[in-house]
Parts: sequence; C-alpha cells; structure tokens
Amino acid sequence: MANLFKKNECYNCHSRYDVTRKTCPVCLSANDKFNELKIDPKTLWLSWPSQLGLFLIGFFGLSVLGSILSSIFANSGLDVYLASIIINSIAYLVVLGALIPIIFPHIKDIFNGFKSGKNIAMGFAFLGMMLASNFIYNLIVYVILKQPQSVNNNEGAIESIVSIYPVASLLIFGIVGPICEELTYRLGLFTFFKRINRVLAYILTIIIFASIHFDFSSFANPEALRVELLALPTYVIAGFLLTFAYDKFSLSTSLIAHIANNVTAMLLQLIMARFA
Repeated sequence: MANLFKKNECYNCHSRYDVTRKTCPVCLSANDKFNELKIDPKTLWLSWPSQLGLFLIGFFGLSVLGSILSSIFANSGLDVYLASIIINSIAYLVVLGALIPIIFPHIKDIFNGFKSGKNIAMGFAFLGMMLASNFIYNLIVYVILKQPQSVNNNEGAIESIVSIYPVASLLIFGIVGPICEELTYRLGLFTFFKRINRVLAYILTIIIFASIHFDFSSFANPEALRVELLALPTYVIAGFLLTFAYDKFSLSTSLIAHIANNVTAMLLQLIMARFA
C-alpha cells in the first residue's frame, strides 16, 4: 500500500513537500511520484495536518460550541426557537470562520471546480438521486414496514425553526451548514483516510456523518429510538451519495448537491405549509 503521508523530495531544488502534490511548491517541477503512487488527480489534496484539522475543528467545534451556547441561552428567557436559530447561527459561522484559513491557500482550486459544467450538472444529478432515494425509502417504511411517517429530532427541530424563521434558516441550514459539513467530512475526514484506504474512508465518513444527525438521548425512550432508527438510513444514503459525488467528481459537486438538497427540503416545507 502506498504511503501517502510521506514527504517527497524535489529532484530539482531538493525541497520536501506533501507527496500528493502534482508539482513542487517551490520550483514547480513535476512530482515524479504522482503517477507512480497512482494519486487521484480529481481529489483536492490538502496536507494531511490540514485535512485532520478541518475534521477536528468542524466535528468538535460544532458540538462544543453548541453545548456552551445552549448553556448560556438556557436561562435567557428567549423563545426556544429564537434561541435555537441564534445558537446554530453563531456555531456554524464561528466554525466556518475557523475552517476558512485552512482552505484559503486552495481557494482558487475550490472555485475552479464550479467552472466545470459537468461538476455543476452532476451536483444537481446527485440532488435528484438523494430526493429519489429518500422518497423510495419512505415509501418502503410506510407501505411495506407499515410504520407511521414521522420525523426524528434533528429534522423536527429544523422544520420548526424553518417555519418561524425561514430566511435565517435558509442561510444557516441551507448554505452555511452544508459548507461546514462538506469541508469537515468530505474535504477533511474522507480525504485524510483516503490516504490510507478508500473503502475505510467511505465507511468512516458515512458512519460519522450519519451519527451527527442521530439523537443518542433517544435510547431512553423506545418510541423516540424507533423514530431515530427509522430515519438513520436516510442519512446513511445521503452520506454515501455526497461522499461518492466528492470522490468521483469534485468538492463543488458535493457542495451543490448538499446545499440544493437542504434548500429544496426547506422550500418544499414552506410551500406545503402555505397551501395546507
């Protein structure tokens, strides 16, 4: 197995740099190990400390900040939904602000992905796959398993906030949230473990991505646990499709699919509520 954590020495200027780079960052000479190690040219390879940093900041930053802010606002007297949108807004924006310096040296490469019509088209194609898979799964649950349709705590909380604060919700849950999650789980977690093994990277990314949408407190309530477990496969499927979109196409593809999926779900909720 190729060691993608090692440094490569430039044959021209003898600088040492991450072996996944196509060229030497000092003299721009071609990386003579790039083809030999069969490094995926479609992947945006940050240095492995940067990849790990994206994941740790995104994963722990949101959970720690969320807990701290929840404690602060617990006795604020604010409406629970107003407090929730404020907490989520602060947490996501602070984490995004912490992630940007890590990706800034590669910002041009990230934006270049949006110049490809294929990447954009595939982003919306994956949106269609996510919507179709979600519809089919819900149909199986309702028709074949005879389970009543219900939403888990994560989805239910967001739906309540969206109905009261639609504009703020579209910005935070529709745009900022997906950007943070794609940088954290696809560009960070998946690419880091892809240096070790692609299958391992898929498994870990899908499991962790699904777990952040699961309410572990539901184990104390059998009915709540049933709802959470029934909802879990939708996040597993979404996690797989977004990871596949990133791996086979680009970060721009998974970003478009993720943002479009969240925005579509919220807009459909708002439209249905208007005509209910």
